[in-house]
Amino acid sequence: MQPTIAHILHQNYSPGQRVKFFWRFFKWQVISKVFKRQLIFQFTPNSKLMLINRFYALTGNYYFGIAEPDVMPFVLHVLQPGDLFVDIGANGGAYTVLASAEKGAKTVAVEAEPATFKGLVKNIELNKLNDLVEAWPVAVSDINGHLPLTTAEHATNSIRYEDRPDIINVEAKTLDNILNGKIPTVIKMDIEGYEHNALLGAHYSISNDACKALVLEFSNNGEYYGYGNKITHQLLTEYGFKPYRYYYKTKSLESFDPLTTGFNINMIYIKDIAFIQQRLDTANHILMSGEYI
Repeated sequence: MQPTIAHILHQNYSPGQRVKFFWRFFKWQVISKVFKRQLIFQFTPNSKLMLINRFYALTGNYYFGIAEPDVMPFVLHVLQPGDLFVDIGANGGAYTVLASAEKGAKTVAVEAEPATFKGLVKNIELNKLNDLVEAWPVAVSDINGHLPLTTAEHATNSIRYEDRPDIINVEAKTLDNILNGKIPTVIKMDIEGYEHNALLGAHYSISNDACKALVLEFSNNGEYYGYGNKITHQLLTEYGFKPYRYYYKTKSLESFDPLTTGFNINMIYIKDIAFIQQRLDTANHILMSGEYI
C-alpha cells in the first residue's frame, strides 16, 4: 500500500490525476479488503481486466491506466492481428489481454503459480479469448522437468532452491518445447531473475529472424541463478538484439548502451529495427484511462 501512495504523491502528476488515482486506490482497498469482492474494469477500448485480491501485478493498470508505461505501449503499438505474442510470467494476464483482446494477436501465455494461473484464465475467459490464447501452467526454463517455485510472494514468486514451507514443485518446459516450431513476433518475459535460464531454452525461437523483439525485466535477482544483467545482455546481442528505449507519445525509439548508462528495470531488445519502426509508424494511439497511449 505505501509504495503506491508514495508513487502517486511523488510522481509528476497533475492535481486532477492525483485525485483520480487516490480515488481508485482507496476504492479498490475497500472492495477487496472490506467487501472481499472482485472488480472488473475497462482496460482498453476492447478489453477488460478482473482485479482479484492479492493480484498486485494488475492493480497498477487500474490505478494509472497502464502499470508499465516504459514497455507496455511498445507491445501495444507493435503487435497486429496474426502475430504471435509470448507472455512469460503472465500473472493475471494484463499483457495477454492487451495483445489478444485489443490487438487481435495470438498469445501463448505462461504462468507457473497455480492460484495465479487461475486468475489468468479468468481474464482470458472474461474477454472471450479462448480461440486466440493458449495458456500453459508451467515454468519456462532451460530444462524440461520440474522446478521449485515459491507461492507466498504473489507477483514476485520465483524459482528458489531453499527449504521454505511455501515452495511447490511445478512442471518446467523450454520455450522451444512449448512453441513446437511456432515463432513469436514479440516475447515478453518477467520471471524474477530467471529470464536468462528461459532464454537458454529458447534458442530456436529467438534465433529465427521472424522473432523481432523481446521485452524483459532486468534485476539483480538473476545473480541468484548465476547470471547477471551483463551476461544476459551479451547473450541477446549475440542473437542480434539491441536495446532501445521507447517513447510512446511520439512513437520514437532511442538506442542506448546499458553497460555505460545502466540497465532499466524493463528493457526492450529489438532485432529488426526497420520492421519495428514501420509497425510503430502505422500504429494508432488508443484511449486508456483518459490518456491516449
